Parts: sequence; C-alpha cells; structure tokens
Amino acid sequence: MKDVEQSNVLQGRPLSGGLAQGKAFVCRDILQWEHDLFEIEESEVDDEFARIEQALQVVSEDLEATEHRFTASLDSENATIFGAQRAILEDPQLIADLGTSLARRLVNAEQVVRAVFRRWERRLDSTDDVVVRRKGSDLRDLCRRTLHALARSLRHPLEKVPQGSILVAKWLLPSDTVALSRQGVLGVVLEIGGAASHVALLTRELGIACVAGITDIFGKIDNGEQLLVDGYDGSVIPKPTDNDRKEFLYRIERQEALLVKARALRREPAVTLDDEPVSVLANVSGQEDAIHAVENGADGIGLFRTEGIYFAAKRLPTSEELCGSLGAAFSVAKGRPIVVRLLDIGGDKELPYLDAAEERNPFLGLRGIRLLLAYPDLLREQLEAFVRLSQEYDVRILVPMVTVVEDLLAVRAMLEEVCSAMGNERMPLLGAMIETPCAALCADRMAERADFFSVGTNDLTQYAMAAGRDNPLVNQYFVDDHPAILELLSMVLQKVGSKPVTLCGELAGRVETIPTVLKLGLRSLSVAAPLVPVVKQRIRQSEL
Repeated sequence: MKDVEQSNVLQGRPLSGGLAQGKAFVCRDILQWEHDLFEIEESEVDDEFARIEQALQVVSEDLEATEHRFTASLDSENATIFGAQRAILEDPQLIADLGTSLARRLVNAEQVVRAVFRRWERRLDSTDDVVVRRKGSDLRDLCRRTLHALARSLRHPLEKVPQGSILVAKWLLPSDTVALSRQGVLGVVLEIGGAASHVALLTRELGIACVAGITDIFGKIDNGEQLLVDGYDGSVIPKPTDNDRKEFLYRIERQEALLVKARALRREPAVTLDDEPVSVLANVSGQEDAIHAVENGADGIGLFRTEGIYFAAKRLPTSEELCGSLGAAFSVAKGRPIVVRLLDIGGDKELPYLDAAEERNPFLGLRGIRLLLAYPDLLREQLEAFVRLSQEYDVRILVPMVTVVEDLLAVRAMLEEVCSAMGNERMPLLGAMIETPCAALCADRMAERADFFSVGTNDLTQYAMAAGRDNPLVNQYFVDDHPAILELLSMVLQKVGSKPVTLCGELAGRVETIPTVLKLGLRSLSVAAPLVPVVKQRIRQSEL
C-alpha cells in the first residue's frame, strides 16, 4: 500500500529544467516480462538459431539507422552509443555463446537470449573496471531489443506514449532516448539517472523537464494519474490538489512569457546592466544543430563536435569527405566564428574500426589529443580538412583534453606543416580545451602556445571532484559550481591574461550561475542552441 502523505510531494534530483503537467505514462521494461518456456528437438536447433541470427541482424540494422539519425539531428555524443552497441551485438563470442546455449539447453530462442545476455551482464558487473561495468546497461538494452525482434516487432514501447504525457520509468536506456525524442513527451520522471547521463543531456537538448532519484517509483506513481513535474528543484506532485494546479499553472504561464520575451530579443547583443558585452555561442554537432543555433541568435559556433561524422562512417573518413560533411554545416554559420574541435574519442567513446588497444581505465588513458598523437595520420587528415575550410570560413581549431604544453606544440608543428604543404598563408587560430586540473594549473604555459581557450566544465568537474559524470552513485560529488571549480576557473582567467576564454559544458547554460561566472571575468559562453535566448536574457539582467 502506498504512503499517501509521501505521495503528495516526491523529492528527487533535477536533471533537466522545466515545468510540466500531464498524465503519467508508466513504462515497465520488457526485461521484466515473462516469456513462455518450451523445449525443442535437436532437429529444431538450426531453425531456432536462425531466428536468433535474424533478430540480431534486424537489431543491428536498426542501431545503424538510429546512429545515422542521431548524427544528423541530435548531439553526436549520443550517436556514439549506438555504434558501440552494434559492436557488442556483432561480437563473435556472443553469437557463439547463444548457439552453444541453445544446443545445450534445447529451449526456445527467447529463453536462450535472456539467459546469455544476463550471464554477460553479470560478468561485466563483477569487474572492478567502472567503464566495463557501465556496459551492462548496453547489454540490457540489446537484450530487450532482441526480444522485441524475436516477437517480430521492433516497435519501441515508448512509441505508444500519448502526446502530452509524463513518462515514468525506472531508468531509460540509449534506445529509449531515441523513442523519447520522437514523441510529444512533456516530462520524464525516473528512479535512476545521473546528472550527466545520456537521458539528462538529451532532455536538456529537447527542453523537456526531467527528474530522477524517485525511489520505489512504481509504488508511488500510478499509470494515468496527474503529475506536476518541476525540473528546476526536482520535485514531483502526484494527484495534485486544485490549489497545486493553480499555482503550477501560474508558474508555467510566467515561464512561457519570459521565453517569448527572450526569443524576441535573441538576435540582439547580450550586454550586462553595466555595459559589459558577452558573447553567447552554441555547441553543435551537425547542420541541423547549426541551423537551430543561427535561428536562436547565437553569435557563432563555440564548439563544433566532429565525433558524429566518424561514428556514422564505416571507416576513417578522408580529409575530402570531412570537408564535404563539415562544409554543409559551416555554410549555415558563414560570417560567424566557428570553433571546430579535433576528434575527441577515448574514455567511453570508441571507434569500432580504429584498432586501439583496450585500456583498464580509459578515462585516464588515450583520450582526446593523446589518442590523435598516437595516430598521426588521423590527426593530419583533420587538420588538412580544417585548413581547407578556413579559406572560406572563420575556422578556429580546438584541441581536446590537453594536459601538458607538449600536446599543443605537437599539434601546432603539424598544423604548420599542413599549411605550408597546402600553400595556406593564414594559419587558423589554435586553441586548447581546459578539462583537467593540470591544464588549469599550467594555463600560463599553455597561453604561450595557444591562441584561445575553452573550458570544458563537465570533464574538469569529473577530474577535479573525482566523480564520474554519468555515475549516479556519486551525484552528490559532481558539483560543477563547487568552490574548487570556480577557483580553477578564476585561476585560468588570471594565468592566460588577454587570451580569449570561452566557458562550455553544462555550467555555461545554467541561468542561475551566469552572474557568478561573469563576475569571475568570463565574457564568452557556449551553450546548447535552444538555451541561447534565455542565456542572453539572463546576461542582460546581470550587473557585475
């Protein structure tokens, strides 16, 4: 029986700002369903295994299509998940285990799929490697999709969510976020979810209120009941009273009025009350993002992520192919500064066709520029493409995960070689991302070699606070406006002198922290395209 008093206000953690009211759509995972168990004859093993192979093929093709769709329309970092899932699904050892289990147990395909995927998941959960354990959610996701395929239906459970609903679930896996993006879901309430998880990032991009950390979620929220979701303070009100509704509606109307005003002024400069101009740039991953950035009044592209191009390809793209893919997006922002980041992989982002060595702790291994320097041809292809595009656009090159000045020296030396070989007299500006405490502490040395800087607060917080950005178990330690992080930002600004510094990451887009970061001395912010109007408006209301 539910505790009625507790159900009045459920307190969770805010993952994505916004206010939403609607009927709860409670979604339980297919992995919690029971499937019939029946035995098969040895003569039926081949036919049953053919069902499994066909289901795996269907899921693999669907993952590839999803990866391409995400690359074209959403944050490319989300697209990388589906390439990695495809690699798991096509693992010869997994396929062999499915065949062996089927022949040994002589039961139907559904039972074999559930058993083998569960065994693989337990094996990952038993390791000490955090990155490896995190792949357990991928296995749950793949198991569920394979069971749907065996049922001759890849229709995602979330595709039947009614328009205007509040989605209620224990968790959301990568494929769930794709279905979510297609629906008119007003809000999301979860039991499990981290501040920098994929669902948190996606709901922010889509402007959907999201709250996580509601324990015993299925025992506290019933399907079809009215919910009020506050993505700002993390509260959820089931079965609201008339007074609750009245107050909430007033807040929604006030918020919408503010958004209308902000959008009306989106193309105007962002200037503080004491006449300090601030650049508001956009983080983008493709042409559609660039269009949204320009439509929302962005002053330029502060971070162009290139990872989506690579994860959508079946092999390493050439410099000519990169030019074609990037040129279409750059053309949208022509006349504005475009900061394009060199390929940032490693950690939890792997290229399936790049023969990189496995690492026990990849977040402390070959990430960003470290990996590119280990594969100099990969780095050179990108630099050639960026230099060629710089002849038509205001391209500035950003180096990810810089920790020592030697990283910058190596990139600058190769950039000079490329410019000389191509006869390019004007070399594009070269900048460094400050994402580690080491880089922040050595920013003065970096400034001798870098033309500009971008501070990536997501990774900076992760490394400074020793808290994984997508690990819900340490959410309380992942605080990107912690005094230690603000002190590092202040230190960077002091050390680099007059060199331009842009703040990117989630901290830049949080309106409540904008006065704080401006008072530190920051005069350039790069945020998700939908946030540009409200960030500009908050700057106009700030006094330094």
